[in-house]
Amino acid sequence: MARIPHNASFSRLLLFSIALFSATLLSSCSADEQTDKSVENLPKSVFRAVPFSPDLPWLNVSRPLELDDLHGKVVILDFWTYGCINCIHVLADLKRLEEKYGHQLLVIGVHTPKFDNEKNLETLRNIVVRYGIEHPVVNDVDFKLGTYYGMRAWPTRVVIDPAGNVLGKYSGEGRYDLFDETISQLLREHKSILDASPIPLKLEKDRFESSILAAPGKIAVSDQYVAISDTLHHRVILADHGGRIQHIFGGIEAGRSDGAAADARFDSPQGLAFGEHGLYVADTGNHLIRYIDLEALSVTTVAGNGRLERYRNGEFDALHIGLASPWGLVLKENELYVAMAGSHQIWRYDTQSRKIRPYAGSGREGIDDGDLKISSFSQPSGLSIKDDWLYVADAEDSAVRRI
Repeated sequence: MARIPHNASFSRLLLFSIALFSATLLSSCSADEQTDKSVENLPKSVFRAVPFSPDLPWLNVSRPLELDDLHGKVVILDFWTYGCINCIHVLADLKRLEEKYGHQLLVIGVHTPKFDNEKNLETLRNIVVRYGIEHPVVNDVDFKLGTYYGMRAWPTRVVIDPAGNVLGKYSGEGRYDLFDETISQLLREHKSILDASPIPLKLEKDRFESSILAAPGKIAVSDQYVAISDTLHHRVILADHGGRIQHIFGGIEAGRSDGAAADARFDSPQGLAFGEHGLYVADTGNHLIRYIDLEALSVTTVAGNGRLERYRNGEFDALHIGLASPWGLVLKENELYVAMAGSHQIWRYDTQSRKIRPYAGSGREGIDDGDLKISSFSQPSGLSIKDDWLYVADAEDSAVRRI
């Protein structure tokens, strides 16, 4: 979980408490982070959703939303910034909830940029398409909504009932079951005023012309191939050095399956690394490392069990452990180094023993140099090796590190 920089200016921060449920939304955040759990109990009349400022730019809708659009629906305001890996993890849970509850639930992504370049609306438009976001997104560049709702860390989710009362907030990722239970109970208690009519969606992805590539994330080059992670198309493309496509692994729709090239499925693949007879793939959305056999033209899973998990230390059988958004890969001899963006670490997979372990980084988000075990990273996403140096693109630190 990422915190707002101390130099961000805020007016009074409102902290909300749950009024209706014994299970509080004000709880611990992501696995390795803690947030401010203090609660200021205010009269319920204060806990009201605020109208949207008319100058806020919107995406994925045909017109800016108004407070009336929220009435009769359970609303989740998802305060996020697109450079935060924890925010990306939350998107999967929100999508599951949207699919389950349909138009009775309204998720609004409130983008609160951490860096200046994240304020650009056109860049955000591309990000919304890249991450497959299909709910309304408002670009809260001046933290107007963030200030009112007491947002102090990324990600933060605020729950509003169908009558417009703000019930509480949760900072950090996870807790799908708690949100699921809360939504279900709110729908039962507000049955008489529910409004299941659709909101005026106009998805940004519909404005983009179809193309062979969609948000390609990484490339790798061998003597024979140029490999491309066609991230938004959830596939890996192998072309020759003249740009002619030779093989495609995966399909347009996200999925998780091994097998022949046409049958295999990936979810937002990123990092690539050629081995002697194949290609390793960081299957980021599935939290897996896959291997493409270039002779058999087939895909197998070599690390990860498909669950998002975090570990600070230890050595594990690679197929019996969860990974955390593997993003970048580089291979040296039989050691595959992995930029584990979700746990803010560098991991190492032994391709012969098929064991995997944390290699560098304490798991705490930061930018601390020093001994491998006490060093810290912030969403490492790219790797490169030269001689005995391993270089790391430490994305959320806006830094390049070396080991």
